[in-house]
Amino acid sequence: MRSIWLCGLAAGIGSVLALAQTSPEPQFARDVLPLLSNRCGTCHGSKAHMAGLILNDPALILRGGQNGPVITKGSPDKSLLIQRVKEGSMPPGGTHLSSAEIGVLEAWIRTGAPGAVESSAPASYRSQVSDQDRQFWSFRPLVQPPVPQVRHASAVATPVDAFVLAKLEEKELQYAKPAESVTLVRRAYLDLLGLPPAPVWPRPPLPTGPAPAPLPSTGIHHRRLWAGGGD
Repeated sequence: MRSIWLCGLAAGIGSVLALAQTSPEPQFARDVLPLLSNRCGTCHGSKAHMAGLILNDPALILRGGQNGPVITKGSPDKSLLIQRVKEGSMPPGGTHLSSAEIGVLEAWIRTGAPGAVESSAPASYRSQVSDQDRQFWSFRPLVQPPVPQVRHASAVATPVDAFVLAKLEEKELQYAKPAESVTLVRRAYLDLLGLPPAPVWPRPPLPTGPAPAPLPSTGIHHRRLWAGGGD
């Protein structure tokens, strides 16, 4: 009985060791790129790229920097990135990578650095978006601007109208007069069908007030028509 228990214990220990040795490989998008972006992006990101090295862009990681490539596929010990993080010079300021983080990078490089792609971009890559470009309205964060005051407040039905009218008044312009019902119908046809309405002459008068309430028999009448029952 004791021998059976010892055999079972040995088998369990062997299974644990096997699982430890076959730990899942690090995933580039899940493990490696966030690690490089968070721990190395301050000095080697899209804004600051010391020595021409960018580590937060999959297309530029393998390119390296002024000192050449920092990753040697399949050889973590020959990779300059691993050498620098192990000696503590990267990242600077005492915020060194933990042994677990270094292990992730080593395992990733050992498997051939999958996820990072070769690129012909120059090592002295610089962002093509300038600070002036970032002031363009589509690049700026959303805010709640105050509604402008306008001279012709009676023409404002919504806050959007106030913004449009304020720009018009800057150029000494105003809203056009409200369109007639016939013009509105024509616009609706063109927007919804792409065709103008069929010409009718003389034009019947269009209702200007609120839509009348449907009659109780309207639904029954249309159901008969749909069913082919006539009137």
